[in-house]
Amino acid sequence: MLKQKNPYGCGLYAVANACNLDKFATDERVESSKINGSSNGMLSKYLLEDGTGFYLQPLFYDAHADKLPFNQTEYKVNGDVLALPLVLCCKLSENGFWHMIGAHLDKHGVLYVYDSLRDDVFETTLAEVHNYYHSVFGLYAFCDLNTGEYAFIL
Repeated sequence: MLKQKNPYGCGLYAVANACNLDKFATDERVESSKINGSSNGMLSKYLLEDGTGFYLQPLFYDAHADKLPFNQTEYKVNGDVLALPLVLCCKLSENGFWHMIGAHLDKHGVLYVYDSLRDDVFETTLAEVHNYYHSVFGLYAFCDLNTGEYAFIL
């Protein structure tokens, strides 16, 4: 898991950790995020620049939500894949910063959370991840640029 060294760049680390892209959070990209943060469009642009062939696709986003709605906690992983890489948007405290975290959802519904501000990966579920943050208000998957199909970790 890549660790954040600054109070900015979390989106870059979230994508890098969700997709196992060790070279995604470059010094130049992190410094660029210092001014305007990491928008979904910018993160997708970087994914395309790196030749991944996929982009960040919002599944749910409501900046006023406290937790993911029930219908956003029921995703399933099937077939010959290990996990579905995800990025979640959360708030660290009531008046705190917004933060993006990477995660993997496995076939058993376990959500492995890669929070670049924490020391270790932790396990939870999509339905319970809000218990670790003040609020969870966004959920993103990765989709193939050509087909729109979800990207999985094989």
